[in-house]
Amino acid sequence: MTNWKSLYQDHHQRVKTLYESAMTSLGYDWMLIDSGTTDVRFLDDLHQPFRVNPHFNYWVPLHQLPDSYLIIRPGKKALLLYCQVTDFWYPVPEEPVGFWSDSFEIEVISGPEAIRKHLPENRSSAVYVGPAGVRFKEMGIKQLNPAHLLNRLHYPRAVKTGFEVACMKEATRSAIAGHQAARDEFFRGGSEFDCHLAYLKASQQMEMDLPYGNIVAINEHAATLHYPLTDKKPKPESDRHSFLLDAGASFFGYAADITRTYSYRKDEFADLVAAMDKEQLALIAQLKVGESYSDSQFRAHAAVGRLLNQFRFSDESADTLVETGVTSTFFPHGIGHLLGLQVHDIAGHAINQTGDLYPRPEGHPFLRLTRPIEAGFVFTIEPGLYFIDPLLSDLKSKPEGRFIRWDRVNSFRKYGGIRIEDNVLMTASGPVNLTREHWT
Repeated sequence: MTNWKSLYQDHHQRVKTLYESAMTSLGYDWMLIDSGTTDVRFLDDLHQPFRVNPHFNYWVPLHQLPDSYLIIRPGKKALLLYCQVTDFWYPVPEEPVGFWSDSFEIEVISGPEAIRKHLPENRSSAVYVGPAGVRFKEMGIKQLNPAHLLNRLHYPRAVKTGFEVACMKEATRSAIAGHQAARDEFFRGGSEFDCHLAYLKASQQMEMDLPYGNIVAINEHAATLHYPLTDKKPKPESDRHSFLLDAGASFFGYAADITRTYSYRKDEFADLVAAMDKEQLALIAQLKVGESYSDSQFRAHAAVGRLLNQFRFSDESADTLVETGVTSTFFPHGIGHLLGLQVHDIAGHAINQTGDLYPRPEGHPFLRLTRPIEAGFVFTIEPGLYFIDPLLSDLKSKPEGRFIRWDRVNSFRKYGGIRIEDNVLMTASGPVNLTREHWT
């Protein structure tokens, strides 16, 4: 049984210390954190789905609380201005009571215009963290999201507290239930849309609850890395080849991000998926504290090179395929990213709290994490091997195209590609695969 109150109290103390230390060092007497609001669509009266300011969610484990605020004052309890509007159009938020509420001074407000009486007077020494909009301009605070402050707050977020890890474990359980239901629906003959609905039902989420839009890709659609659509027409059995599902879940605002790929038949593509799964687990097993995450990117390309050779897409060695850049055609994205309040969590390139950045390695422009790995990091490991038409056409036009057995590649285009993604907690004694430990 998870002791949420104890875990949260430890988490809250760390967050409080971090923010107050940064404020004191930079000379800010108080900070106003805006949870965000629901924007109205252009030329419409309907609202966009709400997405909370991660700085607010870092303090308060509520990710559906628009028009609320935190006032942070070093040495004092944070003041939570909890917006609870009495309205017949929308449900009224629950009372602000929970395992987290003792950590705050709480005032219920009827709307964002009601916060002014709670603001300290000395606006010149205040700082506002949140979306830049009309509300910020009305506050009379001059400092909006200054980089020197955000850098100090973002860098430490890579190391997760016990509370954050527990949240991601709960999100993982929900995501796995959804994945298994969607997988079963695919093998029953369901369409992409059917698989998507099965995922939502089993993971107990509405689309607005998802940390990111599901990627539900049958056959060649898997070659579009961020495929955003869902085909509603089921494929006939003769035209069902593969299924790639990249889908997550959220718990108190913390994300799980999982990808699986399946072959409809026991064929060569099924063997390729199994081989990629083995390589992915080996990549995780090799992770070490203190080593640059970029080294995992290099090892992933070596793995793709081995698979290209093993499955006769090329007769060249893995080393040659990596050195000549051929593997980037088949694996064009990064091996992973930090995970937390944001799916692509912040500060993946940060060297320190002052804003210096590690560069991405040459030839790897999409790598989202380049920091040395620390105990407490949670990140994804997600190697892939795809048959992406425009990238293949580009490779074929180059001298390196002679390394490829194009008849073999062409026979695999119908599958689209493979991605296998797990969420990993790094500890001092080694990696813990949060995804596999909950997948039964």
